[in-house]
Amino acid sequence: MHGLGAQEVEFVSGVTPKNVSYVMVVKGYNKYFAGIPRCFTEEAGLGKVSMVMIRGPKGGMWPMMTTFSSKQVLLSVGWSEFLHENEIVIGDTLLFEHVPNTGHLIHVHSVPASFAKETSLAEEPSTVIKDSEGRKWELNILVDAKSNVRLGAGWSQFVLENKLEAGDTISFQHIPNTGNVIYFKIISKARAANYGDGRNMRKNGFFTKLT
Repeated sequence: MHGLGAQEVEFVSGVTPKNVSYVMVVKGYNKYFAGIPRCFTEEAGLGKVSMVMIRGPKGGMWPMMTTFSSKQVLLSVGWSEFLHENEIVIGDTLLFEHVPNTGHLIHVHSVPASFAKETSLAEEPSTVIKDSEGRKWELNILVDAKSNVRLGAGWSQFVLENKLEAGDTISFQHIPNTGNVIYFKIISKARAANYGDGRNMRKNGFFTKLT
């Protein structure tokens, strides 16, 4: 059975000046909907929008209806189809990140569950992404009582400083006995599609294509 692992889901708004992120672990009750904290959507500037668009790892688009409650926003109509088409299963992790000034769009990038497990992301206060030149980017990690993982600021700065764009393919490699350090390399900008969505991965690492 395929697993998604940590997925980057990018919430985009045209009114919020800062980056916000949230990560959830897919549970059995998430088959038909996903709940996102109101505090996240408020900081992301999503307000009372009735629909958002999700772009999957392979570039497909899914319109998603939203329902608001006192504590969370539910992604409902369209959610089940999105899970099925992207082979997302129970236990996989979805990372939601808001990037300002580009509309109400959600980008999804896959990270295999086996990689997240090997790197023990939920057991660390933070993780460090490092390149061959020794540059480092730290991403804060918080885990609540329900095992939901929240990834703090860091990813957007990493993307910005490396001038990453849609279509780029990058690799992440975790070397045993190096703690929470994840090594990163840009594989291709012109031939990104050749690497697929990262499921055909080598041991302790994976490829992912930015969308």
